[in-house]
Amino acid sequence: MADKTSSPAPAPAPAVTPEYPGQSLGITGLVFAFVLPLVGLVLGVIAYNWSKKVGVVNGPARAAVIVGGVILAAGLLIYVAWVIAVGPALLQYMHGPWGMRGF
Repeated sequence: MADKTSSPAPAPAPAVTPEYPGQSLGITGLVFAFVLPLVGLVLGVIAYNWSKKVGVVNGPARAAVIVGGVILAAGLLIYVAWVIAVGPALLQYMHGPWGMRGF
């Protein structure tokens, strides 16, 4: 009978999630989309294009593009509405008897 002393099987390698180009940038873009929508939008577009070149779907990058675009558009609409609503009153005040004396 042969001696059956064998070495133990090696431990399996830890499971590593494959990182694809643009993954971290997509997450960063999503975070920035809430704070600085223009920066988040740009980072999201860059990350989305990097991932698209590899053929991987990048959910955070897509979300950054959508959230950044929606918040940026809403902010611009609110700003334009404010200028339309308050602008004439500010002009009237500035050129009235109490506004901007000496200018």
